[in-house]
Amino acid sequence: MLKKKYLIATLLIILTFFMFCFTNYTTIKFNEIMKIIVTIIVPSLTPFMILVQFLILYNSLDLLGFYLQYLSYPIFKISGYGAIIILTSIFGGFPYSAIMVDSCLNNKQIDLDEAKRIVKYIFFPSLAFMLSTLFKINSKINPNIFYLITFCVYFSGLFLLFITRNGHKKINYLTRIDLDNRLLESNKDSVNSFINVSKTVMQSLLSISFSIIVFSMFRSYLGLFFKGKILNLIAGMFEFSSTAIGILNSSNVQFIDYLILTFIITFSGFSVFFQALPFLKNTNIGFKQLFFSRLICSLISVIFFIIGFYLFF
Repeated sequence: MLKKKYLIATLLIILTFFMFCFTNYTTIKFNEIMKIIVTIIVPSLTPFMILVQFLILYNSLDLLGFYLQYLSYPIFKISGYGAIIILTSIFGGFPYSAIMVDSCLNNKQIDLDEAKRIVKYIFFPSLAFMLSTLFKINSKINPNIFYLITFCVYFSGLFLLFITRNGHKKINYLTRIDLDNRLLESNKDSVNSFINVSKTVMQSLLSISFSIIVFSMFRSYLGLFFKGKILNLIAGMFEFSSTAIGILNSSNVQFIDYLILTFIITFSGFSVFFQALPFLKNTNIGFKQLFFSRLICSLISVIFFIIGFYLFF
């Protein structure tokens, strides 16, 4: 823990040093980052964040989990709540998978083993961000290639979740009686519900935005030392969204760019790690475990992309 604090403190000192030494460069890059956050990140995430919060408040997830468990247990050996976390991650984006894991773990809706498996492999970007934002950046890119990238990003995590399932895991189905009891608890005060949703969504957006700003600034200063593909790969591991947008804005996107894009989107980046880690204390998963699990997912995602590309393009 102490080493981690020293590392963070050192990185912040380095970042501050560059900010003062390259004031004009800092201002330009900060304006670019803020534009991406305001015009792309916030609009693509907010609707789904609001929806997920209302689903939680009104116990709609219990009803959904009741039906999903009959698919999730046979396929992945995870509960209906685990399946909900997967859907939440797909539609709400990270770090919502970590937030939902923490909530379900605290409410004893999933066990520790299930929580760890989900956190390691189900760390998806929002599907809305993928298809309504990244997909529309460059009209010259073959849309089928981008669909393949999107498929590989999600399928790699589901594939690893499937092959790590425990065939001897005890299955605890949510009964209809349990479901009825939980739905009876869903009477909420509408005014307080709206206030709570507003607070939670605003806090999440601020946390995500702050993390993107800090790590995007690191990414910008890396541009002073690295160029081209190497820069995109290294910078994407810090903050993937702005790097992905930069790659797609290129006038000549090549095969290697698609590989880098697939890798960094699946990896998700240190920016997302630090958004998620505060919610992962109860899982005992730290930065090192998260790093290696995402690295494995990313490499598998790239392999799937290469196979798909040579089969269909």
